[in-house]
Amino acid sequence: MLVWSDPAPLSNWCPRDSVDEQLLASSWAGDDRQFDGALRRGASIAARDATGSTPLHYAASSGDAHLVRRLIALGAQVDAADNGGVTPLMHATTNDHAHVIEILLRQGAQPTDDALNAAIDTMAEHAERVLRAWRGEMRMIAENGER
Repeated sequence: MLVWSDPAPLSNWCPRDSVDEQLLASSWAGDDRQFDGALRRGASIAARDATGSTPLHYAASSGDAHLVRRLIALGAQVDAADNGGVTPLMHATTNDHAHVIEILLRQGAQPTDDALNAAIDTMAEHAERVLRAWRGEMRMIAENGER
């Protein structure tokens, strides 16, 4: 499953300087001014890059709840799948954005087996990190006799 950490390759996926590219980039960056400007210049809420990702994929992946709500209110499809079958819900789940997951589910996003498995994996990884930290803390207390 794809996890975005940098929107820089956008120019490889969309025509350079297109209003749709600007909308996709602003959806990742949470840049309301650029987002609004791209819409005024005719960008489509349903714009897709070469991977099939939409502005909602980008906003969900970056965890921008405000922009996710705006995109949905403007008509973005909550269950739009990219070329690999990945949905905005799957991106939000993989990136551990619980607030965005809740928004998408309340707006009718349908969890797929992949999204549920990603949520389970994310929770398991988080629980493992907490347990390791707790064990380390207990080991320090045992070794030092104090906290």
